[in-house]
Amino acid sequence: MTGINGYPVGIKLDENNVPADTSKVVPPDLQTLHICLSGRSGSGKSTQFETALLHNQRATTGSDIVFDSKGDGMLKEFLRIKYAADGTLADVLYFDLEETVPAIGFFDIRGQLQDGHSRQQAINRIADHYL
Repeated sequence: MTGINGYPVGIKLDENNVPADTSKVVPPDLQTLHICLSGRSGSGKSTQFETALLHNQRATTGSDIVFDSKGDGMLKEFLRIKYAADGTLADVLYFDLEETVPAIGFFDIRGQLQDGHSRQQAINRIADHYL
């Protein structure tokens, strides 16, 4: 996957399930806010993300910020891949959030419950705010 200009999200398959020469890519001008990568456990999200982030860093300006709440080593694996590809990590800032940032309860609904909202209303308000 050389010459990819953006965030690759998949490889097109022909009618015989043979990969095409080109990838499906989210170009930089469509990446105005966030990209969410989701899927079942074991579906290849981490592997796809590592490859896509490396290509996307080369295609875009600005920062790529990744929060790895799972802590399964995916980001450290990405750093190894990036170093192997670029020979440097000079443009990377890595923070272990468990050591750097205190725990923040983004989805804490206690305050809304105290304000008289029902549990379902509080959950919906938090989900609407963050998601």
